[in-house]
Amino acid sequence: MERERIITLLSKKLAAEISIEELAELDSLMQRYPDVMYYDEAIAQIVIKDDFANDDLEQIYAAHLSKYAEEFTCENENSVNHQRKYFSLIGAIAAVFALVFGGYFLFSPAQFDSEIIAGNGVRKNISLPDGTSVWLNSGSKLRYNEGMKNSTTREVYLVGEAFFDVVKDKNHPFIIHTEKIAIKVLGTAFNVKAYHEENTTETTLIRGSIELSINNTPQQRMILKPKEKFALTENNSEKEGYKRKLVIESIQPLAIGHKEYLEETSWVENTLVFQNTSFEKLVPILERWYNIKIAIRNEKLKSYAFTGVFENETLEQALSAMQLIRSFKFKAAEDGTIELN
Repeated sequence: MERERIITLLSKKLAAEISIEELAELDSLMQRYPDVMYYDEAIAQIVIKDDFANDDLEQIYAAHLSKYAEEFTCENENSVNHQRKYFSLIGAIAAVFALVFGGYFLFSPAQFDSEIIAGNGVRKNISLPDGTSVWLNSGSKLRYNEGMKNSTTREVYLVGEAFFDVVKDKNHPFIIHTEKIAIKVLGTAFNVKAYHEENTTETTLIRGSIELSINNTPQQRMILKPKEKFALTENNSEKEGYKRKLVIESIQPLAIGHKEYLEETSWVENTLVFQNTSFEKLVPILERWYNIKIAIRNEKLKSYAFTGVFENETLEQALSAMQLIRSFKFKAAEDGTIELN
């Protein structure tokens, strides 16, 4: 995890045990987390005394290992003893850092003082303190600081989907954090889709440019051009193990009748657009859009694919239109859930 990694690197720096490569890595992480600069300066004031007893180091390090036991793996007792001897000083410093700073110098959603929520069936347009316009899609929330204009960086945290039209300020980058990726911009318009329950995170750039980085591999950065979409898909199954797929592709408008729609951003204009989307993937979208619970009772329906545009249609009208494409039935259960058969 990045929290433990930065603590380790800062500890090595203070102990004069850090390599050139690790210094470069620390510098990269500190660019992503500007608040670290303050704590790096504070840490520099800590003095490791020559008479700091080894027993004290062992005691502190043992407490640190106990607290984070589940994050350490060792093959045998000999390796434990070897690691303890080799890292005793660094481990003790890291333990002190962890206790003193508690991880708060790293990015955390809890660091923001304001939160906007768009519940299911609701879409909101808000203006942030720096003048940036944000459209929040259904089932989304955005956290930010009221004093963001006075900060070195303008940072927000998103769960769900949002369209950003960022006010340009080259001296104060705008950074969007999500569960899996971070996006850095100066001034541009783009869409971010990062629902917690979905295994794919997407970013679609409309104009300007943005820089993407993946949270667990921050050194890997990507630049998007206008009309490009980035998608990160992560799967973790018992049979196949962990798999990650990165895709960058050009977005194409969907032409229906005499109009063209962008599937990725049409929701900003209260228009639901989907193209060759399976029922299984469409159900959670419909649930958020209409604020209703939908259950597929017939497994074969999950693979049914649909293309369509809904603007002012009710859920009943939408499902009735979809019945013209593929045969299925729907009804409301006693608890209000819409059942598909």
